[in-house]
Amino acid sequence: MTIRLLVATARGQGRRDNDFHWAAEGEPVRLASMCDSDRRSPDSRCGCGRAFVGLDTSRSTSTTRVAELDLTVEDYARRLFEDQNLFTLDECREDAEDLIRAVRDFPVGMVVERRGNTLQERRVVSAHYRVTSLVVREIPGCGDHDDALRAAHTELLEHGWLLPRRTHRVHDVAPHPRPGPGAARPYAVVTTVAREIDGDGPRHALELENAALRELGWTPTTRRGDTSRVKGIRRRPAATPTAGRS
Repeated sequence: MTIRLLVATARGQGRRDNDFHWAAEGEPVRLASMCDSDRRSPDSRCGCGRAFVGLDTSRSTSTTRVAELDLTVEDYARRLFEDQNLFTLDECREDAEDLIRAVRDFPVGMVVERRGNTLQERRVVSAHYRVTSLVVREIPGCGDHDDALRAAHTELLEHGWLLPRRTHRVHDVAPHPRPGPGAARPYAVVTTVAREIDGDGPRHALELENAALRELGWTPTTRRGDTSRVKGIRRRPAATPTAGRS
């Protein structure tokens, strides 16, 4: 049996200045309890009036999407009961039925935000971004630092990333005792990469970029104040061919 529920998503993040997203992508959520301040205004400093809580991580997000999950109403009610430990199972069953009823007419994939007791569509506009990140990966079987850096850069360029500036470092990771001169050994390469990508908000673009880097074996990292940067850009119109002089 499947039911229509809300799950955490980074889609639409950044459309409001007070957005937040710490939940795991795709985990089922519940509504966070509201304080008196957020009952008066969901844009208050607390943020509970616009928050959903992930049932796997207990972390919050201000954006969700509608999904079909292989669960029963009773399964979802028990997840609420186990997550909160503040209400009876019957009370959690009522909450589960209320939330399922609230989203049953929403189309699958729609991004949903919360404004106090109201659930509504978050208008999502896909935009174009340039994402710059500092990444690290161990490169095995290299003869020296230059060999490792060359192999790393070749891989990144072949998969569509750019190398915008010369922030490159190579570290030994060979076990002791160190192999002799000329022997193949692993090195850790730290480098800055950039790529243009479409996303439904800057945080969504960053998550897509980080996922693509991890799939290739690279880990986004932070060193010496370097952080990932996401910049909205406009696509340049295609150049119009001009006729040559005869």
